[in-house]
Amino acid sequence: MLEREGIHLMSSASLENPAAEPAHKHLVRRTVEACRLAKEAAGAAAEGIATGSTILLNSLRQRERELDAIDREIDDGVTTAITEVDPAEARELLACMKFMIGLERIGDLLLSFANGALPLATSNRQSTCSAPTPKWIGCAI
Repeated sequence: MLEREGIHLMSSASLENPAAEPAHKHLVRRTVEACRLAKEAAGAAAEGIATGSTILLNSLRQRERELDAIDREIDDGVTTAITEVDPAEARELLACMKFMIGLERIGDLLLSFANGALPLATSNRQSTCSAPTPKWIGCAI
């Protein structure tokens, strides 16, 4: 796990498939991890814009990279695993792929949002704070 300025970011290298875990279960688990990661990214984006925190907004880049890596892992893994499972598990793997398409899109949108919000957060942090600023953009961030 990477930690930078109090923000916990997971490294996909630490989440490799253990030999004892079947590929199908590993891919489902990784999809659930991607859901958690997208949820954390959405929370960081909301808090980042609410507080003007450049640290939180910048953390979205790493989260998006992680979502991209999981997306590639799911994509590659499903194409192999789907031929080795029963029909119910195959449907579950296809659902994982569909989830990942949506989650990866969410990550892209959050990163785009952060890139748009960063100039505002940065310019507000660099102001002298002598003029009244909205409550959600504090100078002591």
